[in-house]
Amino acid sequence: GALDRGAISVTVVQDVFGMPATSLTPPQPPLWTPPDRAPAVAAVRRLVEVSWRDLVRQIDPANLLLVDPTSAYVATLAMRPTSLSLGYAIESRVGSAAFASAGKGDFSPTALLATAIGPAAGTVQLVDGNGLEQVVPGTAAMIGDELVRVDAINLATRTLTFGRGCVDTVPAQQHVAGTRIWFTDDYLGENTTEYSTGVTVQVRLLPHTGSGRLAPELAPVDSLLFGGRQARPYPPGKLMINEASWPTDVVGDVSLEWAHRDRLAQADQLIDTSMASVGPEAGVTYSARLLRADTNAVLASQTAIAGTTATLATTYEGQVIVELWSVRAGTESHQRQRWTFIRANP
Repeated sequence: GALDRGAISVTVVQDVFGMPATSLTPPQPPLWTPPDRAPAVAAVRRLVEVSWRDLVRQIDPANLLLVDPTSAYVATLAMRPTSLSLGYAIESRVGSAAFASAGKGDFSPTALLATAIGPAAGTVQLVDGNGLEQVVPGTAAMIGDELVRVDAINLATRTLTFGRGCVDTVPAQQHVAGTRIWFTDDYLGENTTEYSTGVTVQVRLLPHTGSGRLAPELAPVDSLLFGGRQARPYPPGKLMINEASWPTDVVGDVSLEWAHRDRLAQADQLIDTSMASVGPEAGVTYSARLLRADTNAVLASQTAIAGTTATLATTYEGQVIVELWSVRAGTESHQRQRWTFIRANP
């Protein structure tokens, strides 16, 4: 139109077949889930009293001589609760006192026994392992209350080969399937507090991640009664009953043979129960007894044995239990050799 008129004429065609210039679609949800960085409770854990071997590994020789025989220490074991857990702090107390910082720890490799094993077994398959790639042959592990020496581990088959009854322990008559094994060397939580024999300590573990530490009120509390473990003489090894290892039945008198063990001479070595005599430690004697399995009545006993043999005579026929342990200055070994079998008269 003309310049003096404010009107514009437009001819328009609607393209009903064209695509919009802008296309809007809902965003796809992300496939990656951020990891949970919150500290978690160490649900699988254990308290143990420190052995003499543990002290030898932790304390220099000069200060080791200053350790009082009545002193006791606690160590902790814990399985890594999450992949982002870095370690844990240890807090402890006695009685109703306030919890105080008592050290720190790294998470321990651990697994379960796939099958039951008797006292002669030297291999076992593991299941539900955690951190097994960290296990090194020649180090110690704990099955139930028995310390063993790791001789080999096959990660592909999850098979462990080990030496039985090391340090101050003896081969257990049986470990049932599902018993937990802890690999302890370098993975014991270090509690530097010194306690006394007969005291009960309470401990809680506070795992931490890069985001912080578990709140103390969320940590379960475990207790341990000290038995003076580190000062006790080692139990005898290599037990033979009527010239056999772990017999199922015996005819006639019960004849025992064993090997000496020496807490001081063995130091940090892992001497298993099958090895020859070491020592004995000065002042150590042995005691042995034969019990009825049904009533625990004593059938025969001997004390203050200086050598490595004893004979227990009885006319009782049936299932019996033999026990053998060491004694020094009235203090008994942490564990006893113990075996159950059937005894018959000739």
